[in-house]
Amino acid sequence: MTDTAQLPALTQPTSSAAEERAKQLVSALLDAARERGYAIGHGRMHPGHWKFVIQGADVEWLVYERSAQRKVPLTKKEKKDWLFSHIAERGWKRVLVPSGWLVLLVSGDYQSQQRIEEKPRFPLVASDILARFEQMGAYGAAERQRRREEERLRAKRATERLRSRRVEDSRWNAMNDMIAAAEQAQRLRRFIDIIATRTPLRPDQERRVRKFVRWARTHADAIDPMTKDFDIVLARLGLHKR
Repeated sequence: MTDTAQLPALTQPTSSAAEERAKQLVSALLDAARERGYAIGHGRMHPGHWKFVIQGADVEWLVYERSAQRKVPLTKKEKKDWLFSHIAERGWKRVLVPSGWLVLLVSGDYQSQQRIEEKPRFPLVASDILARFEQMGAYGAAERQRRREEERLRAKRATERLRSRRVEDSRWNAMNDMIAAAEQAQRLRRFIDIIATRTPLRPDQERRVRKFVRWARTHADAIDPMTKDFDIVLARLGLHKR
């Protein structure tokens, strides 16, 4: 950074001198950016805006001459003009004139616009400005990385919540299916018992009942989840071995 205490204080500059200093300042900043390999482009807001891409972050800036207010006497014609009737009695108006002093407007990614006004003991210096640009570029790059990491974590948490909901839904559906199958198996066994204990039976009926009972009990065991290995039951409920 430049030690401003070692810089000569600027006397009140003229507008033409300010314009020349602005051109020199812009040229020095562009040369320094090219030397460092920064991408250079025009900003979005104004034709005079420039943009440097530093560490992947945009830094937009503009150097211009600021205006100053001056009191100017009204002309005879203005004193008679109704447009100036509200100030005709005092006899003067305020106008904006070139001040001879420069202003730097700069904004960066995730940073609001800054306005730096040149003052007699604090002139705008290319090396100081570029150092500020580099700090803003580093901040923008770090902030972008931080936000990307936050977004990654949000997406990860959302995926985990979705996975958890799917596991819960799957477990709930499996449990309801198993309850329905177990209840069906129990109803079937009660019905089998009713058929099997029916008396009296003729010999031909007994043969048919025995055949039915064997078939029905096999079917009941097949649909009853509780007849399976208990690890299979637990797995269907989402309780896998660790």
